[in-house]
Amino acid sequence: MTIEQSDPTDGVRYQVASYALADGERTTHDTRINAFPTAMTVGDLGAGGGVEYAVAESTLAPNTSINASTVRVLDGRDPAVALWSRTTKRAADNERNGASTWELSIVDGTLIASAQDDTGSNGAENLSGLQYGALTAFSGSGKVRWRLDGLAASPLDHEVVRSGRSTLVRTVDLQQNVHTYSLGNGKESALTPLRGDLAYAQDVDVDGDGRQDVVAGGTSRGVWAWSGTSLKSGEPRELWQATVPGQVHRIETGDVDGDGEAEIVVAADTATAVLDAATGEVEATIDGGGQYVRSVTVADVNGDDAAEILVPTDALRVYRGDGSALWTYAAPAGDGDVVFSDTVVADGRVHTQYGSVNGLQRGDATQQAVALDGTGTAVWAIKPDVPEIADGGRMHGALLDRAVFASPEIPYADGHAVVHTWLILSTTPGLPGTAVTPHVVIEIRDGRTGELLHQYIGGSPWSHDNYFTHDEVLYQLSFGTLHGFAADGVETYSSVIAPLRSLEVGTGPGGRELLLGGVDGGVGAWDPSVLTSGWSFQYGVGSGSQPGGRNHLVADLDGDGVDEMVSLNYDDFGVNRTATLVGGGFFGQDNAIHRMATYSLS
Repeated sequence: MTIEQSDPTDGVRYQVASYALADGERTTHDTRINAFPTAMTVGDLGAGGGVEYAVAESTLAPNTSINASTVRVLDGRDPAVALWSRTTKRAADNERNGASTWELSIVDGTLIASAQDDTGSNGAENLSGLQYGALTAFSGSGKVRWRLDGLAASPLDHEVVRSGRSTLVRTVDLQQNVHTYSLGNGKESALTPLRGDLAYAQDVDVDGDGRQDVVAGGTSRGVWAWSGTSLKSGEPRELWQATVPGQVHRIETGDVDGDGEAEIVVAADTATAVLDAATGEVEATIDGGGQYVRSVTVADVNGDDAAEILVPTDALRVYRGDGSALWTYAAPAGDGDVVFSDTVVADGRVHTQYGSVNGLQRGDATQQAVALDGTGTAVWAIKPDVPEIADGGRMHGALLDRAVFASPEIPYADGHAVVHTWLILSTTPGLPGTAVTPHVVIEIRDGRTGELLHQYIGGSPWSHDNYFTHDEVLYQLSFGTLHGFAADGVETYSSVIAPLRSLEVGTGPGGRELLLGGVDGGVGAWDPSVLTSGWSFQYGVGSGSQPGGRNHLVADLDGDGVDEMVSLNYDDFGVNRTATLVGGGFFGQDNAIHRMATYSLS
């Protein structure tokens, strides 16, 4: 039995045909018009000892986009007769290609189908259908016995396996997690995260040898710990692996139970997980309440000698190390739906900010900077000053990722300054005839009172990377450009030629101070003089090429006083979801072979 697609010049049709084994004579059993086949299997679905043919096909709308997928079961004695069919139509909000079915299997009287899932494919959670899949089990009569979709299945394939007396169905979702389900009822019996892209990492002493190890996670629900010295030597030794509730979007460390040892805290898409650093055991899981958990801060907010866990979503929620709630700060009801930015703790205050959901698309967006004490009571709350260049005289919410920063080295407010980052639509500063596009507004405020001390109009919000300080100057990195904010309103500008995406101060051989960062395609090192030279497109003093790399970790892994660099991958879907929350979007992928790589400085 075969399914044969017509030549592209001969219309859109396919045939179900058979060839006689004796002489190769071809017989056409069925011809399907305006359809093309995507999968076929043969097996006994009727419990009668015979065989049936299951065929999956996709049909086209007048604009040639896929509008439906149908699974048809044909009588084995007469394949021209369809015993039953099941059609899945394109999602109502999807004007592009709908879902297709790509693999079929018949086992123990059940038909298993792997298909795409185009639910929400216009949104960020399932961007263009690139995150979801569907796994469906049909009875011999065509009834749905069970169905798993969304992040629970692969859109392309599955595997049927026998384990003792059990028959299992195994599939790998697009976030690189292996799911194993019971054939009979679809109940999950095992979940195994694959490494996928490792986009986030922290250094912490896991094995108790007094030297830093590396804990990393990313695309999948897995978190791994490796011996730091083994990474330095080029022979990675895994210390443990843990499974968390969702995809990893941030990893932080801190002593959250007051025992003097650091725990690992993971922002895991749907929840926050607290892991024992020595074993990887999940000590607490804090449900996200349906919100996108993309960020977490670990710091002592109330002076009890144990760090708390701060989770910014639609409100700022603070938890104890055991996962119990301490307090919540929410925006006033009149501000509507808001989202909170990354949060910092300085001078005993919690500094945060929030802005309207979808703010870039709204003319009535709200935004506010807030300083809270250790009980969640506002010390001050101030709306940002709208700059003159802002189109329409209004702002459009708050930037979320690494948008709040505090350091005693910021040369304002006697070391008590805090930085907030907002969104506007405007022309390019100094070029009034240019197009109106999103820009960031950087505000330096007195962390004690909220007083505005300095304001600067920056570049695109999708270019903003991070803040850091050096020699008592505040710097903002924005895709290879370095904006400096010195005392008394003095500003500097320089840039590097590399596509620099993250930067910090580290230590090289001989105690040499270096700027170490992640670039699109690896890591790099620069002499600090690039910050103050005023030159553009400056070269570094060293680099490591790693296709698919972008994020990075700096840590002294062998205790010799010289930092190593770990090249990490990029959280492409997570970053785009964050951008979508404020009304934008930023997505880019590559087809390089991705990996985490460790580099020595020499």
